Amino acid sequence: MNYIAIINSFWDSATTNPLSTGQVSLYFALLHVCNRSNWTEWFQAPNQVLSVLTGMSRSGILKARNELKQRGLIDFRERGTKTTANSKQAGMQDGVQNSNQNSMQDGVQNSSTLYKHKQKQNNKKDTNVSKEPTDPSKVKHKHGEYGHVLLTDQELEKLTSEYGTSLTTDAVRYLDEYVEKVDALEKMISRIRTERQETILKMPGKISQGSECSECHGTGWVYWRDAEGIEYGRRCECGLVERQIMERKLSFANLPEAFADMELNTFCLDVYRKEDSRKTIRQACSAVKYYLDNLNDMRSAGMGLYLYSDTKGSGKTRMAASIANELIKKYRMQVKFAGSVQIVNEIKASWSSRDENESSLLSALASVDVLVIDDFGAEVPKDWIGERFYAIINGRYQDKLPTIFTSNSNLEDLRYDERIVNRIKERTYQIPFPEESIRDVIAAENRKALISGIQKMRR
Repeated sequence: MNYIAIINSFWDSATTNPLSTGQVSLYFALLHVCNRSNWTEWFQAPNQVLSVLTGMSRSGILKARNELKQRGLIDFRERGTKTTANSKQAGMQDGVQNSNQNSMQDGVQNSSTLYKHKQKQNNKKDTNVSKEPTDPSKVKHKHGEYGHVLLTDQELEKLTSEYGTSLTTDAVRYLDEYVEKVDALEKMISRIRTERQETILKMPGKISQGSECSECHGTGWVYWRDAEGIEYGRRCECGLVERQIMERKLSFANLPEAFADMELNTFCLDVYRKEDSRKTIRQACSAVKYYLDNLNDMRSAGMGLYLYSDTKGSGKTRMAASIANELIKKYRMQVKFAGSVQIVNEIKASWSSRDENESSLLSALASVDVLVIDDFGAEVPKDWIGERFYAIINGRYQDKLPTIFTSNSNLEDLRYDERIVNRIKERTYQIPFPEESIRDVIAAENRKALISGIQKMRR
């Protein structure tokens, strides 16, 4: 393709029929895109790209595009309801012919000829690849600030003689800058794609290589482009993203391993041996069910739960963990599960940590959707501990964020000041648990199972 001949013909045409700055900008932008598209008969130039190259608005591009078509300099067609900048080099060729430039006849008579000519060349072995021309007159030199314009000395001399030094210099600079903008845009798009892909690959729960989804290929996302080249994305129907989100929420919750799989529908009532205990636990389960059935109202009011029993091992932690799993899996809420002693230890650790400070830790505990504090009151209530728990509980109180407590003490017996106790009273339903340790029952059953196993071995 005689690139210079097309530029010459364009300026000849512009001499007799002056063009606006926008028309000139758009023409050279399309010329550059056509060149980057290997001079195919039809090529796609998204308006987004043209806007970057020309600095023009979408409306300005559409206006200039229509004017160039009317002058016979370009041609374009529309796809569906959206117009694409599919500019046909034929239009450019027609404009070239109208300029009566004999130098153009050999290289570009029409788009069909040009396309076929280029195909024929591509099917032949290119003897010029990676070889220096033997004729010094055919050596192309870099021009422009970025060196994107390649011209032989003869081509440059011809342009200068016909259009003057100033106009030639401006045209070279203009074209050079356009190429640089496109290169920068392509690099940016490539970098964004790479970063996005790397981020996706680092996400937990990626499908293994042997079972990749055929649609998203193990990324969880499906991408496509519209007619204008704008990229869109959606979550894949394989459900990978949803599983990843769930895994992160469960990991964030930090549920004890022993209770990680606890669910409300598997909470066993028969493990309690005393009739009073069974009655109490049935009432507790009914209260929890009512709470979850009316969760939206509970969240609006900032209401939580206070599960208490003087007896250790009565099932409070098991119930709290089951509620946490329900909130995460069914209601997609962010839950943090932590023992009161653990919270105290994490606060102490933050004092000497470079990565985390006390303020950020307290803020995180005060702002999570649901906070579960296990064994509240088991810690020694020193003044500084009371102040930290007050900051957490008061922050959640003010923002109406539900808090679930388990404790071996009822609220009246807590060793904290009234500021903490009163806020818990106001924003929780107090639910008593049986005064019976199911751990003793489980231990007794384990002993029976062991003895039974030994007896069978002896037989």
